Amino acid sequence: MIQRFIGKLLAWLEGWLRPPKPKAQARFTSVAVEDIPSRLEQDRVYLAGGSNNYWMAAMLCPCGCGDTLHLNLLNSHRPHWKVNVHTDNSVSFHPSLWRKTRCKSHFFLKRGFVQGARTNL
Repeated sequence: MIQRFIGKLLAWLEGWLRPPKPKAQARFTSVAVEDIPSRLEQDRVYLAGGSNNYWMAAMLCPCGCGDTLHLNLLNSHRPHWKVNVHTDNSVSFHPSLWRKTRCKSHFFLKRGFVQGARTNL
């Protein structure tokens, strides 16, 4: 019984620590806007603000649930994220994005690619 428990525990830990198998996915690219549009496109991260002084980001959840994720980029408000727009127009966020409701996806967006910690992707 203990061996079965330890085996399940090790399998669970391995699932958390091992990177997910690569699957064909589109790279998220950034779009600078004055205001977040009412209709978002898949694989786009909308950055509201100007002159690399962004105050909000929005994107469709990459799991496919169709929900819009709004991310506060202002240091003076919590929670907030830091965004890095790379020279190839890809986007990275820190810390991870964790949906506490609905699909409950938890993922990193690094250089435009979703990297799962625990995802429903």
